[in-house]
Amino acid sequence: MCQTPGQAARPPTVAGGDSAPVKAVAPPKRETRSGARRLPSLSGLRFAASCAVVYTHSMLLIEPRLADTPGPEVWAGGSAVSLFFMLSGFVLTHAARPGDTTAAFWWRRAAKILPNHVLTWCVAVAALAGTGALAASVPAIAAELSSLLLVQTWVPSQRFVSAGNPVSWTLAAEVFFYLLFPVLLRWVRRLSGRGLVVGAATAVAVVWALPVLCEVVVNPGRSFFMDYWFLYMLPISRLPEFVLGMLAARICRMGVRLPRSGVLLAALSVISTIVVSSSYLPHPFMFAAATVVPMVVLVHATAELDLRGKPSLLRWRPVVFLGEMSYAVYLVHLMVLGVAYVSLTSRGWSGLQAVLAALPMALLASYLLYVGVERPCMRRLLALSGRAVRRTEPVDSTHPGRSDTPHGPIPETAEDRSRADAGHRRRGERTTHRTRANDEPPDATPPTARRKGPAGMTTRSKRVADGRPRYQQDLAQGLERFFEPRQAACPWCGSRCVYRRLRTVDCLQRKPGTFVLDQCGSCRHVFQNPRLNAAGLEFYYRDCYDGLGEATMARLASSPIAVRLHRARARALLPLSRPDRWLDVGTGHGHFCAIARKIHPDTEFDGLDIGEGVEIAARRGRITRAYRGAFPDLSGQLSGRYDVVSMYHYLEHTVAPRKELTAAHTALRPGGHLLVEVPDPQSAAARLFGRWWGPWLQPQHLHFIPMENLCSALTAQGFTVVATDRREPHIPTDLTSAAVNALTCVLPSADVPWLPEKPGLLSRAVRPVALLVSAPMLAALFGLDLLLTPLVRGTRFANAYRVVARRD
Repeated sequence: MCQTPGQAARPPTVAGGDSAPVKAVAPPKRETRSGARRLPSLSGLRFAASCAVVYTHSMLLIEPRLADTPGPEVWAGGSAVSLFFMLSGFVLTHAARPGDTTAAFWWRRAAKILPNHVLTWCVAVAALAGTGALAASVPAIAAELSSLLLVQTWVPSQRFVSAGNPVSWTLAAEVFFYLLFPVLLRWVRRLSGRGLVVGAATAVAVVWALPVLCEVVVNPGRSFFMDYWFLYMLPISRLPEFVLGMLAARICRMGVRLPRSGVLLAALSVISTIVVSSSYLPHPFMFAAATVVPMVVLVHATAELDLRGKPSLLRWRPVVFLGEMSYAVYLVHLMVLGVAYVSLTSRGWSGLQAVLAALPMALLASYLLYVGVERPCMRRLLALSGRAVRRTEPVDSTHPGRSDTPHGPIPETAEDRSRADAGHRRRGERTTHRTRANDEPPDATPPTARRKGPAGMTTRSKRVADGRPRYQQDLAQGLERFFEPRQAACPWCGSRCVYRRLRTVDCLQRKPGTFVLDQCGSCRHVFQNPRLNAAGLEFYYRDCYDGLGEATMARLASSPIAVRLHRARARALLPLSRPDRWLDVGTGHGHFCAIARKIHPDTEFDGLDIGEGVEIAARRGRITRAYRGAFPDLSGQLSGRYDVVSMYHYLEHTVAPRKELTAAHTALRPGGHLLVEVPDPQSAAARLFGRWWGPWLQPQHLHFIPMENLCSALTAQGFTVVATDRREPHIPTDLTSAAVNALTCVLPSADVPWLPEKPGLLSRAVRPVALLVSAPMLAALFGLDLLLTPLVRGTRFANAYRVVARRD
């Protein structure tokens, strides 16, 4: 969230300061952390497990011989089911409500699992009846009804366990777990730390003992089906894994920490165990025993990423959404794959071709089931019991795609409950602010009043409709009026040796227009040419950092990568100074200051920005004083007040960067420090990705200053450069942002007010499906970005740099 440069200067206003003119806002209050914690990474982990199940069923269709000689391809899906059961026990225990009744718990579980189950059961039975595969006999009807009632796995019969929708057998196990959960929870909560460890070890021992019991007592004849039924499908045999997940949640809650690389090591251990053990261990041990230990460690380590606030790829919103949708994926995928396989192979397709063609169809059917059946049915059923869930962010889940309580972990003491309640209130305030219109005062109406508008229209749809006439009026007057005359000389050094660097479009919002970046052949300065004027900046900044784009920018500003960067920026000053007063220019909503004050607890942080976000930051206690206006216009009031002035990804937004440096020199005391961080136009990644390079961010970024030029300008302004860095400022998203920019330009547009009318039904249907299909690719690219970060930092591929200068 940065200042909108070039805009006419507003009357300077100061919130909580001691200079005039002054506009008071609410007294500052330190931002605190809620006692409640969500576990979105576990939803991402559940998505990975669902992928393993889909992979196994796909391989069984492509290579039927694997059913007779199971290999790692088969055991991957079996191990994923074990992970589902552990996740179920872990999350249900973590999210259990104090004072909750057994009936209320059971109702919530039924509201979640039954709508999808009943619908897919009906579809499966109708398909079987239509093809003549459903026999009109008492045993066949009994088997189908047992599948509907989720008791089919208690009968050791192939007809029963494969009745209805075959994959619903796991729901029969989950129903058994839900019936026992209230009793098990009371027992688990009474255990001491030593008791939890002993209980976990006992559960692991039971999982390993069950194959031996099966071979010696239950199945001495070594029938594969009996092994399969007793060890894999019988609910009571899977109960130890569910209990192990419950115990792991309590152990994790007690603060037991794993190494920082715990997730990676556990995941590698699971994979290697599946690959190696499948060749050496008897198959009864492969159903669950072989992977039970690394699997529970993986669940613990993944949950710890969220509880400790560590970066997590699994917490990425598309991955979390796919995890929430995975219950629908789980129930639908096998039916879709089976129908497509039979239909297409009969037409001469190979098994691989049929499966690859069926996967997008399965994903689309899952999405429709999730948004059309699962979510609305759950809301209505919960409303019947007076327990409607108000969704403000993704919630934790247990079985594939099933959401648990949105109320966070168990507040076990009065103090915990107080902190949790405060956290819920703060989350409600944030949601309220994100959904309000630009001219509404914060907290003017209840959040629920802003979620729906007239005739059931959502807040965003209403704001899009309300903003469309203004945008269309602006566009009707032509885009040429938004640009200044083209410059023939470099605005940095005055050289007339200027050539075109690239031509691009608005990849972020997809507002109409074409933008050119020129480069000076003498000083290598890159600048927008022709440059946007004040009206153009207002048009293209509108609904980007505030308004319609505010919620997205807030999520980016509070993402794990942003938090890590904020911490590194704050620590950059530790070897040089212990400041009393710090001014963050272009502070936006004050996210950097909220994190930096934890590293500099004795420092007073003020913020300056041209938008209303700076005043919101003051009200929420992230900054002490809020200066709203242009920095050069306010610098006279701030003369000599600050020990530190920071400009993090601010200077590239400004019309006159040298004037901003002069203003910083004025605001600083002698010996004070200026911290500047900007994109590096000389990055090799900029040339590699061309117009798709994320830091170009057209049309918001007006100037790209090479490090040598910035250092020279600082020296001329009366600063001494004390440190430069290309390592820590690097933002590890080059591959991901390039792919997102390219994808944004080819996908159908969302409903936005700068379009002349709302997109058609086909476009609105294609867009979410395309995003879902591309999500795995984006996740892989983001993972590759993170893996390459240690190699890229500090090299010419780094995409940003930092300069620290001392005022002489």
